[in-house]
Amino acid sequence: MHGNNINRTLVYFLLLGLLGISCQFVTNLMLTPETPPTLEAIEPEATTEISSQGNISAIVFCEDVTDEGECINQGEHFSAGITTIWAYFTYENMQDGQSWGRLWEHDGDVYVESLDEAWEDGESGWLAYSISEDIPLSGHFTFTIYLEDQPVQSASFTVDPPEESTLGGFPAFGPIQFASGVTDDVVPVGAATSFTAGTSEVYAIFPFINMRDGQAWRREWLYNGAITAERDLEWEEGQDGITYASLIDDEGLDTGSYALNLYIEGQLVRSAGFEVVGALEETTGGEPLSAEELIDPDLMPAWDMLVNSDVDLLSQLADLVLSFQIEVRMDDSLESGVDAVYRYDEDTCTITESAARTPGSVLVSQEAWNEQSWEEVASSIAHELTHAYQHLQTGYRCGGCSIQKEYEAFFVTIYALEELGRWDIVQDKYGSLVDDEGNIYGDTLWEVLQETYSECPEY
Repeated sequence: MHGNNINRTLVYFLLLGLLGISCQFVTNLMLTPETPPTLEAIEPEATTEISSQGNISAIVFCEDVTDEGECINQGEHFSAGITTIWAYFTYENMQDGQSWGRLWEHDGDVYVESLDEAWEDGESGWLAYSISEDIPLSGHFTFTIYLEDQPVQSASFTVDPPEESTLGGFPAFGPIQFASGVTDDVVPVGAATSFTAGTSEVYAIFPFINMRDGQAWRREWLYNGAITAERDLEWEEGQDGITYASLIDDEGLDTGSYALNLYIEGQLVRSAGFEVVGALEETTGGEPLSAEELIDPDLMPAWDMLVNSDVDLLSQLADLVLSFQIEVRMDDSLESGVDAVYRYDEDTCTITESAARTPGSVLVSQEAWNEQSWEEVASSIAHELTHAYQHLQTGYRCGGCSIQKEYEAFFVTIYALEELGRWDIVQDKYGSLVDDEGNIYGDTLWEVLQETYSECPEY
């Protein structure tokens, strides 16, 4: 598994916006004075006469447009990292009610399409429409204006791709998570710290940062304190990302205590352990609540999509609701733009046993439920259940955010959308993070999250 470009081997899709979840915005500014404003920064071509019903000027692109119609940093080529570009034009002799439209294209594909609309901005003035994403824009964009179904103006610009990571600092491995399985995109499945006797394979999933290809590293598996498997290696997974190792015994792992030690250039940098037991202890207590009692009726269809999925990761996340009695409720008090949140008692962070931690609850925005598809609501629930899993497994940072936790949660978000058949939403919301062959750029995702959650530690 390579840190730079995480590949799927699926028939289905590709496989973490960012918080609310990454959204694309298309907005416009307008001004309709008697005479269009004169902009020193803009020298558009002479207006092109379309018909007796209206004239549209040449289109210019800007990094911003003021309320007075001043185009800021006009150009046709923009540097990497920019997240918003405005398309500006003037018009005259237009008539309210006449048919018009606009089309954004990205690398030859339709990006945003608004055709056959009724004009409602008066006879003359200026307009500016933007494309904006939470993650940096990249590639070749074209904006076309239509009058009466005919293209009348079109212009293009390019944005440089994000640069490769140049993060400094010491090489490091993040916290190790053990699981009975792992997806092609390095998301743990069946994560635990105890496994039943007969388990034939346990996966260790861990993030890495500031690594260098060719760097010496070592992994060392221990059983009851003694080395049972070891290997010296040269690093070949890039600078930052998430990877995994596995311990395999075709006849089943013996009961006892296991540990994994990770070394970089001879120095022990990370260690964690798990147990293999004869039988996992069953929790006791009152009669558990049913799904109907734990989940808001209006959200049940979204949960059903997850629990009935053929993909273990999604169905196991949904099963957390019943296993840990996590409530999934509608909430109309969430901030606008926040699709869902996971809330729990941070006082339980001092508890080291996951079963003793309060399960918390997933709250879904009424606004998101009203406006989004069932698949989007289901992916938001999966995102927050990932945070619930992270809290209940006790191996993650507790009592706050981390880049690692969001990295995993957004992988699950994209994973869920793709598995539920909504590749169109993946392209719309996360198109800059994935390619046409179903690969997600892990390094880019990590960097985007570092910028978006700049107040959060990495692990």
